[in-house]
Amino acid sequence: MVASGLTAASPPKFVSLEEIMKAANGMKDMALVHQIAVDREFRLERAEPPPNTVEKVVKDTMHQAFWDILREELVEDPPNYNQAFTLLENIKDGLFAVLLPQHTKIKQQIQEILDSDLIKQHAKNGILDFNHYAQYVISVMAKLCAPVRDEKIKQLTETADVIEIFKGILEMLDLMALDMANFTIEMVRPDIIAHSVELERKKFADYLAIQPDGLQHTRTWLLKHLENRDLNVADKDPTAFVRNLTKQVFAEACMELLEWDGANPYPE
Repeated sequence: MVASGLTAASPPKFVSLEEIMKAANGMKDMALVHQIAVDREFRLERAEPPPNTVEKVVKDTMHQAFWDILREELVEDPPNYNQAFTLLENIKDGLFAVLLPQHTKIKQQIQEILDSDLIKQHAKNGILDFNHYAQYVISVMAKLCAPVRDEKIKQLTETADVIEIFKGILEMLDLMALDMANFTIEMVRPDIIAHSVELERKKFADYLAIQPDGLQHTRTWLLKHLENRDLNVADKDPTAFVRNLTKQVFAEACMELLEWDGANPYPE
């Protein structure tokens, strides 16, 4: 999650499921495709700024500012729901982001219950039950989330403070998006593996097409292992000589990769 805006507090924002999985499903990122293909333990994880950094402080400050303002507005007489409306819109977007195409009825129900105009009308009439919407969202998440999140759902249902409930809801929706993305990666992994070599070749060819010398470091790396070798083929079978020399040079070069000198550019 990230906070947006510095002039006004805002709730944590979601990276949508579509955005998270674009690279995985579309297989447009060669490095990501390679990682998924070769590492069966590969998982997407939440991006969190390192502790004790300016980015972390700014993020936490912005989030806390939003919750503080929300709490202050809800205890006004009459309650001020400006921040609450923003929060419910973000939650609705978060729910939509973790729905599958077949969840048409759930999506319609969410749209009806979390209808912005209806909620604002309830607020205007003084009958808005903010906690009611929190409990509804939790019930929807309970139907959609992975079993591993059941304990978190249980904790949310037992939380009394409405602000803490909504904090937990946003965190839970973020985790559910990651769960869905990782599940999808598992499902498409066989296809990724089947097409990864072809894809990487095409991507690398595209890279070479726009680079003046896209193999500069690779050339340096391989030619280094030709130094001090006898390349005279006058009394040898040229074809066999080249084949054996290629195998030897490539084998030695690959061994060097295992103990690479970080001071040198890595081969493309």
